[in-house]
Amino acid sequence: MSLKILKQKRSSTIPKTLYKCPRCGYEITRKSSMRSHIQRKKLCPLILRDINIKKIEQAILERSIKVN
Repeated sequence: MSLKILKQKRSSTIPKTLYKCPRCGYEITRKSSMRSHIQRKKLCPLILRDINIKKIEQAILERSIKVN
């Protein structure tokens, strides 16, 4: 007789935070990926609106300023 162990996928009931770049519309759920996107050497393209990178960094990563 062989025993089969089935792995069940756990459905996460905790809603994930979605980070969105107000300059280009890039969306990601991981904060570290958003930090890399904002702090990279070549800035993301201006697709949605022209906003200072420092202001985005404060708003999204530190959550001190509302960007809207």
